[in-house]
Amino acid sequence: MVKDGVGLICLGQILTNICQFTIASNISGFFIYTENATNAAASLPLVICAIGGLSGSFGAAFFVQRFKKCKIPSLVSAFVALTGSVLIFFRWRYVYLRWEVIYTLLLCIGLGGTSSSQYIALASRSAGKSASIITSYHVCQQIGTIIGNAYPAGLLLKLFRGHLLESFGDGPQAQKAIQRLLENSRFAATLPAAMQGIVRSAFLKSFPVVPGKHIIIKLSFLEYSALTI
Repeated sequence: MVKDGVGLICLGQILTNICQFTIASNISGFFIYTENATNAAASLPLVICAIGGLSGSFGAAFFVQRFKKCKIPSLVSAFVALTGSVLIFFRWRYVYLRWEVIYTLLLCIGLGGTSSSQYIALASRSAGKSASIITSYHVCQQIGTIIGNAYPAGLLLKLFRGHLLESFGDGPQAQKAIQRLLENSRFAATLPAAMQGIVRSAFLKSFPVVPGKHIIIKLSFLEYSALTI
């Protein structure tokens, strides 16, 4: 599997799914903590992500069918996802404009195209041993999903708690309020306006870990992608 590039493709699926579920599991919380968005408004980026993923998948599949090449759509998709990550990282750190939610579309178009082109590349290498290869592929997807849902969210909350402690102090009442903020994103809306601003600022300072992880992962993925197709 390593010799014919299948192992690297499976590794790429771990990285791609980490990226996908890192953003999916944290993006709604971003808009709740920073904008006190309603559930419907906070779920809008997830709809945009789904549209982007489908568009990227279909676009990459069409290119491969038309030109019989997997490397180009794989690399282009990785660059598109990286561009979306960089824009989120630099634009959402302290302040952002609402139309900039479109950056999530770029990110997910890239992730969808990456996943699609890599799956096609895998299929071309699976003759005679498709069952074991496809099983490994889907296991790697699940590993990436688990990591993407768990690790970045925990790290984000840890950083968020640290920034809240810097602002509110570590007294008993502050500790209680911070714990409620971490457990219930809607609790911030019950605080005075000045404290809501502090919470918003603390979350904005913490959130770059999410696209930051994307950037690191996608840079690694770009190198592996160039070697496998």
